[in-house]
Amino acid sequence: MRKVFAMAILAALLIGALTATGWASAAGRTAKPAGREVEDQNLAAKAGLTADQATAAAVGANPGAQVVQVQLEDENGTVVYGVELSVGGKSLDVKVDAQNGKVLASQADDGPEKGEAAGSEADAD
Repeated sequence: MRKVFAMAILAALLIGALTATGWASAAGRTAKPAGREVEDQNLAAKAGLTADQATAAAVGANPGAQVVQVQLEDENGTVVYGVELSVGGKSLDVKVDAQNGKVLASQADDGPEKGEAAGSEADAD
C-alpha cells in the first residue's frame, strides 16, 4: 500500500513539474509576438501615411513594378515603410518616409542604393 501511495505522489509531482514547465515555455513564446505587436502599434501611431499611400509612392517612383510586401519599420529613429517591389524579375527594396511619403532610398538586392556611391556604407575605422 505504501508503495502505491508513494508512486501516486511521485506521479503527481512529475505531472505538476511538466505542466509548470509547459506553461512557462508557452508564456515565453507568446511574449515575443505580443512585444512585436506593441512595437507595430507604436510605429503605426507615428506614421502619417497609410501603407497604401506609401505603396503608391514607391510604385510611382518605379513604374511597372509589382508590390511584394509592405512593412512599417524604424530606420535609425525615422519611421519608414519598407516596400519590397519586383521589377523585371528583380527585387527592389524601397524606403518611404511614413510622415511625408518621400522616397528616401531604393536598393536592388545586388547593388548600392540609388544616389549612393558603392561602399558608402562601409565601416569607418
